[in-house]
Amino acid sequence: MYLFKYALLSVIILFSCTSATAPDQNMPSRSLERSKEFDAYWYAGQAEITTYDLEQVRYGELRQGKSILVFVTEEMLLEKQVKKETSTTEASVSVLKLNKIDRFTTGIYDYSMMLSTFTPVDQLTYPYVVKTAFSSQDWCGQSFMQINWKGAGYQTLLHSYFENEGDKSSRLPDVWVEDALWTLARLDPRMLPQSDFEIIPSSANLRMSHLPWIAMMAKGQLTLEMKASGDEQYIYEVCFEDGRELRIFLQTVFPYRIYGWEEKVKQGNEWLKSKAVMDVTTKSSYWRENSHAFDYKRKELGLEKE
Repeated sequence: MYLFKYALLSVIILFSCTSATAPDQNMPSRSLERSKEFDAYWYAGQAEITTYDLEQVRYGELRQGKSILVFVTEEMLLEKQVKKETSTTEASVSVLKLNKIDRFTTGIYDYSMMLSTFTPVDQLTYPYVVKTAFSSQDWCGQSFMQINWKGAGYQTLLHSYFENEGDKSSRLPDVWVEDALWTLARLDPRMLPQSDFEIIPSSANLRMSHLPWIAMMAKGQLTLEMKASGDEQYIYEVCFEDGRELRIFLQTVFPYRIYGWEEKVKQGNEWLKSKAVMDVTTKSSYWRENSHAFDYKRKELGLEKE
């Protein structure tokens, strides 16, 4: 196990979808082969847990909070699209799973949002995200969203406490999924979509904007940047047709850790920027560490005050 702090010291770069830094030319195909290094890291019986200091835009103001990204591999049943837990002979696929938890407060009450994404490791055979699930809770109520791959597109589901949103389902075409960019980036950032493409916006953005499941056009770009420390990092930028912009800062070598991210969103007539910066990262079999004997680890992860 390892544990370290990371401070994002990159130079300040304004959001722009017109910059043209030379991209990495060694673009891999989606037939990414698993290396010994990959298996040693992702199939060692541990999850990677990383915490981030979060500034989240909500109701026209920046809110302080914490974000947690938990990456782990597991077997997923293809038909039922749930974790394989028995010796069943049903077809399954190895996926890189992300559980992303964002927590922040808005005045007197707090928000908790969680995204789960399941992306097949074998991108040649399964070049899509199998499923994503998202939930949001605050003092007003809760909502839940899910998409499932159905062979020729996605089946969507939305449950909400808002009257105009209600309980709805729909079908969306076979396009990119923003919620899956995080897991695809961890497999290899150079496989992220570039140039012009159609994409389903993130569940969090759709819910906080009270929008239905939709697909829209976007433009993606992966660039190589030099941080103030002298180290290199990838910056993956997506500009959406509605003006929203997402930037993810990534390690340029395996295991392609996510250093942080920025998201420009519109609040009324003003554009504001959410951002997250890596705090602590570690490897852990956390599901075995649920007794009081492991309470100290929350402080190590920056989740509890000293």
